[in-house]
Amino acid sequence: MNLKIKIMEKSQFRTDDWSERIIYPDEYGITSYSCLESLVLMMRTSGYRRVDYWHDRFHIKYNLVENIIYSEYYRRLIQKNSIDDIMTLLCEDAPSLKICVDLDLLKTAISIKKADMSDFDIVRLPADATLIVDRVSYHGTDGLKKAMREKTSDVCIRYEAYPCFDDDDYANEDRDYNNYCFCKKDSAKWQKISELRPQDVNFCLIGEHTPKEVLPLVYRDGDNSKLLFASE
Repeated sequence: MNLKIKIMEKSQFRTDDWSERIIYPDEYGITSYSCLESLVLMMRTSGYRRVDYWHDRFHIKYNLVENIIYSEYYRRLIQKNSIDDIMTLLCEDAPSLKICVDLDLLKTAISIKKADMSDFDIVRLPADATLIVDRVSYHGTDGLKKAMREKTSDVCIRYEAYPCFDDDDYANEDRDYNNYCFCKKDSAKWQKISELRPQDVNFCLIGEHTPKEVLPLVYRDGDNSKLLFASE
């Protein structure tokens, strides 16, 4: 088989704990898993037996597939290979898949996701990861906010405030859903960005159908410890 596994050639970010197969999950309180094997064996299963947890269609889709597609290594593995080769590579990478996970459900979930997957990168990273755009480094979203205050910067933002439902919310809620962009506000690129509809909940402009011409984009949900970084 001609399996394509050399896929790390164009990283545009740096993190303190980076390793080739690292996964930063959309999971509260968990910073990262070192690889897919670690995710399968270490993810909290909310009282389920692990083998039952990973034989559930919901958990396979949202807690396994939806995490690995935002890992640079596993995303490119899925993008570049056929579904049968993907399953072979994943099972070689994480032997516990054959023991713990319903492989038929996993294959179906990956097939559906692959059919809708774009050919650009979307990675989930710590909110303080160093992002590199046009050879300029930004130290996470704090660095992007700092750059926005500089007159010569190309960093700008589309955001939406968190919803408020009562007087206490209106008095205390100051978080936003933030989409950071890399262009001037008088540019054609900004015009396209300003017309974009959210691709996901919580005013996230990053998704598989985000137009390539508006990339790169960075999204962070309020004070969430992770961000999404989309780039070509």
